[in-house]
Amino acid sequence: MNSRGSPENQAIGRSRGGANTKIHALVDTRERPLRLILSAGQLVAPDLVAGQTRLTILADKAYDSDLFRRLLESLDLKACIPPATNRTNLPAYHEGHYKRRHQVENFFQRLKEKHALAMRYENLSSRFLNLVTLVAICDWLR
Repeated sequence: MNSRGSPENQAIGRSRGGANTKIHALVDTRERPLRLILSAGQLVAPDLVAGQTRLTILADKAYDSDLFRRLLESLDLKACIPPATNRTNLPAYHEGHYKRRHQVENFFQRLKEKHALAMRYENLSSRFLNLVTLVAICDWLR
């Protein structure tokens, strides 16, 4: 059983670069965040899109899975996700729509400009998410 302060409970996972926290964001067409979630990996995609309707979800290859695609279909959401390189059956996606994914990347770039977020000075995931949310609110008002 993991203790409350363990890395798994604080959204800290291992990556090639060391200990890391993933920030997942659902961003509108004006690069404003609609939902923010922290995780130790890529396991929160259903929480990110829950409650959304009539949208096209633009996501990178990390979100390409049959399970996620079925979830989007069940929620009546369209998927615009390029296939992962290890796929044998390549699902189609609209390359023109996918080019708009830069809006999410622009949002993350603005987040990374804040040193406290980039270095994750906050140890508790709840405090880190609060800091990310505060920076996102300030970004929304820019």
